[in-house]
Amino acid sequence: GTVTFVPEKSFTGEGSGVTVKRVDKNGTEITAKYTPTVTPVTPTAEDTTSTGKQGQTQTGKPKFTEGDSRVPMNDDVP
Repeated sequence: GTVTFVPEKSFTGEGSGVTVKRVDKNGTEITAKYTPTVTPVTPTAEDTTSTGKQGQTQTGKPKFTEGDSRVPMNDDVP
């Protein structure tokens, strides 16, 4: 069979793993261990600046890039 590990969203590191046992038609047992490792997904950001005259409205838009396409940025968070 297949072992599936679904980590909590905030989990990173090595899971405790499980040992799986199989038995062949002759009754011979064999075991193997499955240990998942979860690496962090780290988005990046680029600062922005602006320059203008006194009293002049200025704008800027920092750039945010997701760390992995399977973990999109949450654009609703300020």
